[in-house]
Order: sequence, then structure tokens, then C-alpha cells
Amino acid sequence: MGQRTLNGSPEETLDKVARLTEEVVRRGIDLTDGYSNWIEIGMALANLGEAGREFFHAVSSVYPGYDRAKTDTKFTNLLRTTRKVTIATFFHQCEAHGVTLDRKD
Repeated sequence: MGQRTLNGSPEETLDKVARLTEEVVRRGIDLTDGYSNWIEIGMALANLGEAGREFFHAVSSVYPGYDRAKTDTKFTNLLRTTRKVTIATFFHQCEAHGVTLDRKD
């Protein structure tokens, strides 16, 4: 399955996700607090295919109970399942937590 993007090329989408992820981690914002939030963020990032795996690890690592092996297994499972959540959900959750980029992005 190819990458699903939002208003831009796959490269632009990956760049935006990378910059938002970096800011989320820098600020220590836990987008994945609670299992349902963790799954939702994982599903959104799984829309990027394998490229979303390290982003999922990065945003999951802010959670105090982060476990790399469990996160890796969950992402692999999310890649295999049908998703109704798009990358727009990740962008929305970042914005809801006060993490935004310049308007041109």
C-alpha cells in the first residue's frame, strides 16, 4: 500500500510529520496517553507505511510506560490492518496539543 498524503507530495507529508514529531518529543507531549489514543496515532502513522514506524516510536517514547518491542509489534499489526484513520488525525492531534508549524506548511 502506498503512502496516503494530505495536501502535498509524500515527501512534503513526511517532512511535516518529522518536524511535528520532533517538536512533540522536544516538548514531552504525550499524544499516546491511553490505549485508544496510542492506537489512533499508530493507525494514522501507519498510513505512511514503513516510513511511519520510527515516528510512532518517537511519539510513543514520551509515554512513561513506553516499550520498544510492544510498540514495534503493534505498528507491524497496524500496517497489516485496514485503517479508517488517516494521517490527518496525526496532524489534528498535534494541533490539539498546541504543536503546529508555520501556516505555509
